Parts: sequence; structure tokens; C-alpha cells
Amino acid sequence: MVLDAGGQRVLLYLREDFHLWSLPGGRIEPEEAWVEAAVRETCEETGYQIVVDRLVGEYRRPQMPGGDTKYVCVGRVIGGSPIERGPETLAVSWFHVNDLPPSVSPPMREYIRDALSNYPAPLHKTQRMPHAYALTMRFLLRLRDARNWLRGRA
Repeated sequence: MVLDAGGQRVLLYLREDFHLWSLPGGRIEPEEAWVEAAVRETCEETGYQIVVDRLVGEYRRPQMPGGDTKYVCVGRVIGGSPIERGPETLAVSWFHVNDLPPSVSPPMREYIRDALSNYPAPLHKTQRMPHAYALTMRFLLRLRDARNWLRGRA
């Protein structure tokens, strides 16, 4: 996640696939470290170049396909400019941490809260979600992947 210089605003992008405001992030490519993935994904989804300042934590989500693990870090902008629209992005904007859009998911809100808490060491958490939520997420991810495959963006 990317914070402004005052640590009061967070950078979010409006996802093209689900039309939800989200923190930048995504898959780690083969032979890529999580820090490199954070920098690359932030640039691809927002247009900003960042530097990572610290790891907030590792969040395991056993109910997601493959036993998903998210690495959440805090970074800051060192260059670039917001993209107006991209393959994964409908909009990019800064939001005050206490006034997030309603569509920001509960896990994203947890990442933001934890980052702002400035714990002395990286967290290791397991995020459990209601069964119906996990099923819905798995279905939507498969639907998105099928749509991307049909569009040649697999």
C-alpha cells in the first residue's frame, strides 16, 4: 500500500474487473521477490513508481484458491503520474485513511489498519472469511480469468 508524505492518504485504484476500489497488488511472477512485485504491480495499476519502506505482514488466506498469501507493505511515490485508465484500472485516486470508499473490501481495510498501527515487526496473520464470501470470491475470480482468456489477456 502507498501512503502520502503525511501518512494520512492511501493510494487506491478502481479495478476494471470487479469495479471495486483496491490497494495495488497482484501475483508474484516466477523468479520475482515480493518487493519487486509490489513495485511492478503498483506501477502497472496506478502509473506511480514507488519504493517500499517496510513489510506490514504476511496474510494467509487458506479459503482462496491455492492457499493464497498476500504480502502487504508500505511504500511511497518516487515518480510517475496517475494513469487515467488501463487494462486493469478504471481510475486512480488518493483517499483519506478515515474516509475510504464503501466498496473497499474488509481484507483491504484490515491491511490499511494494520499498516497504520506501525507494529514493531511484520505480522503473520491468517484471514478467515465466511464460507459464502470465499465461494463468491472463487467464482468471481474464475469468471474474471475466463473473461480475460476470451479477450486474450490470460
